[in-house]
Amino acid sequence: MVVNISKAARMASKTRRTIYKHINQGKLSTTRDTKGNRGIDLTELIRVYGSDVKPPESVEKEGGIHEECTTVSSSEKMDLLLKKIENLESEVNRLNHTVENLNNRLEYKPAAIDSVELTPVKSKSSEILARLKSKL
Repeated sequence: MVVNISKAARMASKTRRTIYKHINQGKLSTTRDTKGNRGIDLTELIRVYGSDVKPPESVEKEGGIHEECTTVSSSEKMDLLLKKIENLESEVNRLNHTVENLNNRLEYKPAAIDSVELTPVKSKSSEILARLKSKL
């Protein structure tokens, strides 16, 4: 029987990250189904992790993470959710501020040259021209 990586991790009581690490190290071999998805044969799990591997039926009945969360009280869940919402709202505000700042940078237009007053600069050549005109 071939199971997907997530189910194999639950059966072996390992994280998916550990399973992938063992696959990459060559400790655990995988097979591909007709759709090309990777899976691990049950006998391969038992070979690598021993007889402590849970049967597939018991893993399906566990319900994964949901069952672990039921040990937390409703008020604790509510507090955790409220804190998470608070953190997400502050993150949204920070990102909105960043977007507004970036939009302001995009819309910035420097002052036109026409609006800047140019004052004539007196140079030696203009003084020489003035003297020559006065002599004429």
